[in-house]
Amino acid sequence: MAEQTTDPSSTQPPAPSGVFAQIAKRHEEIRADKSLELWIPGYEGMIKVRYRLLHDQEMDDLAQRANKVKPSEGIAGDRKASANALVRMCDQIIYREDESDQVLKDDKGPVRFDRRFAQMMEQKAGMQLSGETATEILIDFFSPLSDPENPSSQRTFPNAVGK
Repeated sequence: MAEQTTDPSSTQPPAPSGVFAQIAKRHEEIRADKSLELWIPGYEGMIKVRYRLLHDQEMDDLAQRANKVKPSEGIAGDRKASANALVRMCDQIIYREDESDQVLKDDKGPVRFDRRFAQMMEQKAGMQLSGETATEILIDFFSPLSDPENPSSQRTFPNAVGK
């Protein structure tokens, strides 16, 4: 009697279950919505960002910019490349007030990580965010413990998440 073999490429993986089924479902919801909302670490549920998913060309553009970081720029160059991605993906900044989510906006519409965000934080919160570009403003916002005399001392977003 001949032994039956199964073509490995035709076998279906088992259907996800438990938490993995929930992860798969949420992944499809994020893709369908084309965005993802993430709370900003350290602000205890007060502010979050709605990030839009980027198209392949936008991702390629960001990757090419990141690849242009010179080794001499070190971590500051990596920080800037990461911040560029967050700035490009930011669709809305949302704050929570009175148990309700509110989109941060002015007369021009939703505010993103840019000069308008820095101005609004100064007006509403008395914060002084430095920087001329959206990337510099975002870095300053995520780097509250930086030493202005030593730019490499700034906390990066991934480090802020872990703190």
